[in-house]
Amino acid sequence: MGKSTSSAPKPDPQIGQAAVMQAQTGQQWLDFAKDAFSVSQDRQADLDALTKEVTEKQLGLAENQQQYTQDMTNKQLDLAQQQQDLQKQVTDQQLEQAQWQEGVAKQDRARYEQEFQPVEDQFVQEASNYDTPEKQAEAAAEAKADVQTNAAAQKQASERAAASMGVNPASGRFAGIDRAADLGTALASAGAENNARQQVRDKGLALKADVANLGRGLPAQSAQAAAAGLAASNSAVAGSNAAAGLGINTGNSAIANMGNAANLGITANGLGLSGAQAANQQYIASTGIVNAGYGGAMSGYAGEANTLNQQYQNELAGWQAQQQVNSQNAAGIGSFLGGALGLIFGSSKKVKTDKKKLPDGAALQAVGKMPVEEWTYKPGVEDGGSHVGPYAEDFAAATGKGDGKHIAVQDAIGITMAAVQDLDRKVDRLADIVQLDKKRPKPAARKPESTKARKVETLGIAA
Repeated sequence: MGKSTSSAPKPDPQIGQAAVMQAQTGQQWLDFAKDAFSVSQDRQADLDALTKEVTEKQLGLAENQQQYTQDMTNKQLDLAQQQQDLQKQVTDQQLEQAQWQEGVAKQDRARYEQEFQPVEDQFVQEASNYDTPEKQAEAAAEAKADVQTNAAAQKQASERAAASMGVNPASGRFAGIDRAADLGTALASAGAENNARQQVRDKGLALKADVANLGRGLPAQSAQAAAAGLAASNSAVAGSNAAAGLGINTGNSAIANMGNAANLGITANGLGLSGAQAANQQYIASTGIVNAGYGGAMSGYAGEANTLNQQYQNELAGWQAQQQVNSQNAAGIGSFLGGALGLIFGSSKKVKTDKKKLPDGAALQAVGKMPVEEWTYKPGVEDGGSHVGPYAEDFAAATGKGDGKHIAVQDAIGITMAAVQDLDRKVDRLADIVQLDKKRPKPAARKPESTKARKVETLGIAA
């Protein structure tokens, strides 16, 4: 038990030094945070001014675009009004043209009914009756008569010619010539009759065709004139619509171009503002990295202090356990010796034989298995008083000593002392683990640094 001590171990001075370093680092962190906040305020003021400027430009572009759109819309409305006026004018002209054409058509119809229709009816009647069989027969008769008349005159001329040449008209030769002439006359008469009939039929068909076409021209001419007038008006309206539509489309294109230009300006200003904001975010992110470094340093110092403090708590717990063991051992031995009623027995090595060492930990293990309770002897047994100790049955089962009814004083003292030795060795091993009673060298003292120097060193900038 030589490693035990009556005074508690002193804490490691590095615990306090780690706590001081943690406080100093916290102060450096606070100073850096103040400086970074001041710089951020200045940068934010510049960024706010830039944001306001960009916003005013964007609003100006939007107002210009709105005004331009309003102007172009007014022009488009003027064009639409002009188109509407022109279309109304043309529509009025079309109505006048239609009314005039209606009057002309009525006049033409009245004239047609009064003058041409009676003539057409008469002409139709005559044309329809022109090629009747009677008319054809009459024409054929007239043609035959004409042929026969011509043939008779020719015959007389032939007879005169023959008489002048000395030919007798009553001769057979002259009769043959006369029959040939009669045959030619008959053939010519038949042909003339057929031609006359065909001419009558052809003329009748031609007259009917003329009758069919006679009344078609006048209404067609009137309709064509009205259609031409309406087409001209429609063309004028279409031209006006095309011109107005072109003006409106041109205005729309101008509005779209103005809108695109304004949007490009707004986008460009927005990109500039976004770039400034991104730069400010990068600055804020850089300060975050330094803050993380300060946080890591403080965590390191706190971890060192906690580790050293935990080690000291282990040392203190070991010392307290040692003190408790010593107290319990002293109380147990005193109680046991007091219960033995001052019995004296021989303890010299000279009177003992068959000596054997107990295995390490066996006695402590045996004591740990035995229940130790407070109890009272029954009346008439021993001193009849109250005591603290194990039972003979448990003692015999754990140690193999005794008859299960009595505990020999020598065995009780020996097992208790061997258990104390086992416990002492166990405490020594625990003390070695927690470095009980060992002194640690103090760290070298650090020179105080200025706040500015600490900032420069922390940020990694050469002073």
